[in-house]
Amino acid sequence: MLLTICSIISIIYMLITTLYMFFSLMLADRETQSKRLRNYKKGKFLAHYPAAFPIFLAAYITVGTQIGLSIVNSVKSTVSTAVLSFDMDMLWPIMEFNPLFFVAAGLYIILTFVNTALFSVSLFSRRVMNSLTLRRIKKGKTCVVVLVGYTEKNRSVLASMKRGGGEYEDCEVLVITSSVTERLKEEMYINRAAYLKLDKNEDISELILNRCACFNPRRVTVIIETESDTENLKYAFQMAKLTENHHIIVNTYLFTDLNDGGIYRRITQLSGGTVHCLNKYDMIARNFITEYPLTLFRPDLIDTDKAIFKRGTDFRIIMIGFGNVNRDLFCAYTQNNQFLIENEKDGEPPVAMPLKYYIFDKCRAQEESAFNDSYMHYDAWLQKHGTAEEADKYFELPPKPADVIFNERNINDTAFSDDVKNTLTNSDRGYNVVIIALGDDISALNIAEKIATYAKEECLESKTKIFVRVRDAALGKEAELKCYGGFEIIPFGDSNSLYSYNRVTTHEADKMAMDRHLCYAIENMSDNLSEEEALQTAFDTWHFKWKNIQRDSNIYACISMRSRFHLLGYEIAKKADGTPDDSESFLADYAKDNPIVYNSKTVNGKRLVNYDTDYHKLGTPRTNIAICEHARWTAHHICNGMVPASKEEAKSTDKKLLFDRRKHINITTMDGLRQYADWKVKEYGIAEKDADVIKYDYQLMDDAVWLLHRSGYSIIKTKSEDMKED
Repeated sequence: MLLTICSIISIIYMLITTLYMFFSLMLADRETQSKRLRNYKKGKFLAHYPAAFPIFLAAYITVGTQIGLSIVNSVKSTVSTAVLSFDMDMLWPIMEFNPLFFVAAGLYIILTFVNTALFSVSLFSRRVMNSLTLRRIKKGKTCVVVLVGYTEKNRSVLASMKRGGGEYEDCEVLVITSSVTERLKEEMYINRAAYLKLDKNEDISELILNRCACFNPRRVTVIIETESDTENLKYAFQMAKLTENHHIIVNTYLFTDLNDGGIYRRITQLSGGTVHCLNKYDMIARNFITEYPLTLFRPDLIDTDKAIFKRGTDFRIIMIGFGNVNRDLFCAYTQNNQFLIENEKDGEPPVAMPLKYYIFDKCRAQEESAFNDSYMHYDAWLQKHGTAEEADKYFELPPKPADVIFNERNINDTAFSDDVKNTLTNSDRGYNVVIIALGDDISALNIAEKIATYAKEECLESKTKIFVRVRDAALGKEAELKCYGGFEIIPFGDSNSLYSYNRVTTHEADKMAMDRHLCYAIENMSDNLSEEEALQTAFDTWHFKWKNIQRDSNIYACISMRSRFHLLGYEIAKKADGTPDDSESFLADYAKDNPIVYNSKTVNGKRLVNYDTDYHKLGTPRTNIAICEHARWTAHHICNGMVPASKEEAKSTDKKLLFDRRKHINITTMDGLRQYADWKVKEYGIAEKDADVIKYDYQLMDDAVWLLHRSGYSIIKTKSEDMKED
């Protein structure tokens, strides 16, 4: 009877503890599994051992041992089972004649061996899993993301990948860091990632190549963030040398908060554009102009038949604070908002529409060194070379890309509020874009509230949009939900949202820019080159010959496409089930009175355009948009500190050397490009079609349908009232 009762008690206890442990491990996520295995190592492995006590107690009493001694011996025997000692000489005879006791003792012995194995796993599981993952990285064929350094930014990147069932489930992750902590080991186990300790003098590029030896390097992505600019630069230069020395393309992303781009431009150039220096201010600016092109705010002011703005349109960009964020945003906004406006004289062709920028800052913003060396460089150059005496030395000089008015004001001054209020336009064809970026979120929101209240009082709500840079995501969300004087305020620039894998590595404009470059290469493909050779030549040019400013120009060109579609009354959107595609309608409107002439070739799914025809027809939508594109290209180069080259310099100096001197012969107007073509024909005796460079300003929108479809976008015809912010 005693054997039966004790056996039942032991069996029930073991079943309860076993089922609990099994389901708590098998049904838990990786993080919970890790915690429970860690707890197992710390003592949870003892959970099933009490089941031995009634088994041994019944056995000792059955063989005639006194009660008191049986209890003592049962405790000793229970403890001994932890080292796999079961006193089988006593247990086995009893197990043979009592089936229930046989089940209880047998189950206990089996569970003890399983328990010992699990305890070993709890001690070594993370190490074993790390070794297995490293082996998969070495031998496998999936993509690999390498995080160099394990800082909060890289943690955010890893978290955004949603390992364990997310979008990047099949992608291996390797973290390389100089400090391997228990927290790191646990997080790597949870995220199904591997880790390696980096020695102080180890070359990161060699380590990555050795660890990813079986991979096509183009399937490896490296993200560098160690919280030390010195270390970041060292690793970035090591990755850059892969391209310089071995022509190996490994896309590498380097986080930096520094806004002095000199050394980073050098890294990017050295790497052929494979090392991407991620300045958060530039990322904020790119995201802003992608989401909020100027054409979004007053579509009713656009003449979509001509792709120009109507006469009297008056956009005012009011920037409060001119630190890193607004300086980068100014340059991005300036180059990507180059448009034409209806001429004040009837019957005359449209003219450039310079945007008016009103910049308020407590310092003399125009004297900031980086800004002086970039945008303001052309301003200073014009004062010296934009004279009548110098005019014949250059092709027609372009106007300044923006009309900038600097106001040295402290936000606490009484005059500051009055000046901002007086700057806001109430014109029927006016619109105010207020962008506030200060060192303190609360101060920025307070100013936004004051401006919103004033705009409400003056009935300017429909003519004013207020954006505020808010670093704190929660504060930004709160500001978005509030109505300041009944006025919506739009937060932007939340730093943490920048550090996601998609934001860092897959900015769609970057991919589209490469396709844009392929268009350029394909159109200029020599007849004796195969399609494969032409594409390889384009690839090599992009990475090994072009400078960063040229790659960036293609990126900003692709970002600008959305506003070009707005000029014709269209919007672009990611393809989805049921999403219409009005590509044919767009091409009909775009090429109205100036049709695109294709030749018989198709390469990579793209029909080649014949530019030997008379395609430059003034006044047509296609030409008006091409003029905007050249103005954007010119503004991009000016914002990067470049100035026009003279005719004499173009004749006597190598083009690459001129570029190094920050000069370019095509920094001119569209009329200047025609002058340039005539000059080349006369100077070098070449054919007109070979001297023509205007066609490159047409290519972007001529190929827009192909570019967008390759990137998964649809083109949608809109009504003006349908165009609104995302």
